Amino acid sequence: ENILSKGEKSLGIKYFLGLPITVFSRTIGYCIFFRNDTQPLKEENKKFIRNIAKAIGISVESRKMIEELRRKLEKE
Repeated sequence: ENILSKGEKSLGIKYFLGLPITVFSRTIGYCIFFRNDTQPLKEENKKFIRNIAKAIGISVESRKMIEELRRKLEKE
């Protein structure tokens, strides 16, 4: 089954991989990667992309924690 829209097809997208961005078992978003090739990704490439999604989650959570700490310190 093809789930790509006409607009996505018109951009040449033929394959995509969507991964949840999770932090502490909480999904905070999704990371979607598109390709203009119909060949599935190799497992090593999927692993690399999973690591990117994990790094994004860690970065987002770290930024939230830093902002929270900054606000608390400003109140003191």
